[in-house]
Parts: sequence; structure tokens; C-alpha cells
Amino acid sequence: MITILLSYFFILYISLGKENSFTISRQKVSSRSRKNLFGTTIREILTYEIIVKNNKNISKEIQIMDQLPISTSKDIEVRPINLSNGTNDLITGEVKWNIKLAANEVKKIAIQFEIKYP
Repeated sequence: MITILLSYFFILYISLGKENSFTISRQKVSSRSRKNLFGTTIREILTYEIIVKNNKNISKEIQIMDQLPISTSKDIEVRPINLSNGTNDLITGEVKWNIKLAANEVKKIAIQFEIKYP
């Protein structure tokens, strides 16, 4: 994927096709919800796992990007709990990891966040 910076706030992503050198999967690991006894607030904790495998015979450094939900309502709060040392942009919810994978190495990245809503 090629990134072209067109202006200060606009980035254009161009895909040049499928990359077979890496295998990436994202799956939901767990979901727990809890309702407070003295209120109407529900807390839900969601956990996802990203599994990345380098299929090449040489080590490579790649960037993985994901996004946390963004609330547009003041009644709904999203709070990150565990981002596996990823950098989080609080405005866009974007999470980035720069990882180096050795030849045929598999890495797991955990994402855990809490959502509070009425």
C-alpha cells in the first residue's frame, strides 16, 4: 500500500493488490457485560486478538492499524484497557503497531477496551 500525503489533513491510500507475504487475522476473544445495581449504566469489556504471520524467509518490519469505536454521544464512553503497546489517537480511535517479524514468525496483538452506555 502506498500512502500519499496530499495536504495537511488529507491522506490518500492506494492499494496495489493483495500481499501474500503476511497472513493477518482478527478475531473476538471475549465479551463481558455488567450492569450496575444502583444505576442504569452497562459496562461491556471487549477483547480482540490480531494474529500476524510472516510467510517470507527474511525478517520484515510492518505497521498494523486498527480502530477503536468512537462515541458521538456524551452518554457513551469508550476507554482502552490493553492495546499491547500500540499508539492510540484519541480523536480518530486509530491504533498503530510497528512490529518486526523474523522469518516465519507469528505474533499476537491483544486489543481490550471498555464501553459504558445507559
